[in-house]
Amino acid sequence: MFQLFESIRIFDGVPGLIEFHQRRMDYSYRLLYDKPNPFFLSDIIIKENTKLKKLVKLKVSYSEENYTCDFFLYNRRIINSIKCVDVGKYNYNLKYTDRSFINDLRDKNNCYDDILMIKNDFVTDTSYCNIIFYDGDNWYVPLEPLFKGVQREFLIHKKLIKELRIRLKDISKFESFKLVNSMITFSDSEIRSTKKIHF
Repeated sequence: MFQLFESIRIFDGVPGLIEFHQRRMDYSYRLLYDKPNPFFLSDIIIKENTKLKKLVKLKVSYSEENYTCDFFLYNRRIINSIKCVDVGKYNYNLKYTDRSFINDLRDKNNCYDDILMIKNDFVTDTSYCNIIFYDGDNWYVPLEPLFKGVQREFLIHKKLIKELRIRLKDISKFESFKLVNSMITFSDSEIRSTKKIHF
């Protein structure tokens, strides 16, 4: 069984943010298996010979000793409504293949397009994306997400967004938001009104 995975954006054969993916993979592998990561994503991608002239998601699932690759043509989900859901003490600090808890929450709130997970009264993430809020001047990402996505880390590194502790009640202070992940860049992400978020 593969416990962890990375989802890598490949556009016209070119992988995106590969150094951020490798850094996270190295960290996750060492944390879970207590030894250095033997897998190099650049080598894996060369071996897979990704030359599709489309937007493709490469999913690299891995365990302590093995990995497997799957390719998917990427179709972005339409998000017009998001429901705030409390996740209690749930922890998703690594990119685990087991997402059953999150999937169950989505299924229980399937009259909405997605969920926004709230932990200890603080805003974290949606089911597949990091959320970034706009107050009219600056873009802010929750300081303590459930999962630190590579796009989030890239935008912080480039100083395009700022980290901020955002409580559930603070959402109304922002006028809009974007959703980003490894497949959805900041520039590609649609600007949505915070009125689409339901409490």
